Amino acid sequence: MAQIPSDVPVTQGQPGAFTSFFGPDPLNLLGVVILTSLGTWGLPQMVKRRDVLIAYPYTNTLTVLRVTGKVLREAMERSAEYFDLDDEGHICVSESFLKPKVEHYNYDYYAGVDYAIDVSKPVGQRITALTYQGKTVRDGDECTICLNSYRASGAGGYPEYTRCPIVREINVEMSDLILDFFKSHPKLSLKTRRWFTVFMSP
Repeated sequence: MAQIPSDVPVTQGQPGAFTSFFGPDPLNLLGVVILTSLGTWGLPQMVKRRDVLIAYPYTNTLTVLRVTGKVLREAMERSAEYFDLDDEGHICVSESFLKPKVEHYNYDYYAGVDYAIDVSKPVGQRITALTYQGKTVRDGDECTICLNSYRASGAGGYPEYTRCPIVREINVEMSDLILDFFKSHPKLSLKTRRWFTVFMSP
């Protein structure tokens, strides 16, 4: 059992403690620059083994790819399709991620780079800012990114990843990695870090 601070939200689909949990320390540990959301799950403050297994039931492992800035932006544009504007002009989840079946798992957010999504822009042109340590990411830039094996295969509408060289494969299931992390960190102190902004321009 592990304990998460009560003032840090750990809720499904929110980039609060989740991206903090897989934030700077795991980035350094994995030797990667960028880490995608490895699932959209929630955990109680007091975490038990069954909580992790319920929250992350998949058999995914991890894959580290070398990607260009162009590939990264293409993938982010796919994720930006998750958002839409409703009839009243409010930001909402796109129907394409809700019908014919709910596919929240095909939306990724990213830790390690700062970026902005303008939902008022056409699909494919929504990433209006993308920086790494304050510098704009150019198409020709290269970096490493850690994905779950499902996403690295191109599944969910991310075919650009299949063109990227594999740097490393971590053949341990995600649930086991999470459990091992909690075993070695029985009481966590997390700081939230918001890597992105979703907005609509006037």
